[in-house]
Amino acid sequence: MALATVLKTSSVTNSGTPASPQDDVITYNLGLRVEDTSPSNLFQPAALEGTNITLNGTANTKRILVSDAIPANTDFQSVVTPIPEGWTAVYSTDSGNPLDPAFNWVTVRPATLSAITRVGFIRSGTIGATGTTTTGLQFRVVTNGVPATGGIVENIAQVFGQTVGDPATTPQVIYDESGDSNPNNFNDNGSLPDAGGDASGSEYNPITDTGIADSTTEGIDTNNNNTGIGEGGEVNVVRLTPATDDNSQRYAGYA
Repeated sequence: MALATVLKTSSVTNSGTPASPQDDVITYNLGLRVEDTSPSNLFQPAALEGTNITLNGTANTKRILVSDAIPANTDFQSVVTPIPEGWTAVYSTDSGNPLDPAFNWVTVRPATLSAITRVGFIRSGTIGATGTTTTGLQFRVVTNGVPATGGIVENIAQVFGQTVGDPATTPQVIYDESGDSNPNNFNDNGSLPDAGGDASGSEYNPITDTGIADSTTEGIDTNNNNTGIGEGGEVNVVRLTPATDDNSQRYAGYA
C-alpha cells in the first residue's frame, strides 16, 4: 500500500499597513513524502500514483493531488515559483469534494483571485516509496476579513492518490491530512485510521473529509512543524495581532 504523508508549514509577512492584521501575507509551504517504512506490519510500502480528478473539464484524469482550501478571511494571492519539476499548479472556484467529477480543477489561474476556493499541485505518473520528501509546493494568501483587533487563520492540506498496482475495480483512495508525520492519517501509536471498520489502511470519506479546517473540533499543529497529535490531521493556525511597530511580525502555528 502507498503510504503518503502530506506536510505543511506557514509563515507570515507583515505587509501593507504595519499595525493592521487585515492585509498581511501568509505563505503556506506544502510537502509530500511517500514512505519507505510502514507504521503497521499489516502493510508494506508501495509506490503512489494518481487518482481520478476532473482537470480542465475532463473527468477521470489520473493525478496525484496535493490540495489546500483557501482559508476563511483570506484571498488567494499567488503560487510561489518555481514549482518543483514534474508538478503543475491547479486552481478551482468550486466547493465540495475535490475528487467529485463535478469539481473542476484548472491549470490556468482564474482572473478573479477572490473567487478561487482551492489551490493544488498535481503530478502524473508515480512516486516511489523512497521516503524522500518533495518540498516547495508553496502558495500565498492575503488576509482581508480578520478583525482589526486580530484573529486566527486556519487550514489543513490534503493529499489524494492510489497505490500502484491496486487490483480493485474501484481502487482505494490513498488519503492524508497535514499537521503530523503519520502517513494515511494513521494514529500516533501506529494503529489504523479505521473509521470504516475494514482495516483498509486509508480512510477517505468524501462527505466529511472536506479539507475545511476547524480548530474547535480538530487537533492543532501547535508548533507549526508537523508534530501535531490526535486522530486524522491537525490544523495549521496562524494568529494575527495588531503590530506595535513596523518590524513586528505575526506568528504562525499557535492557537
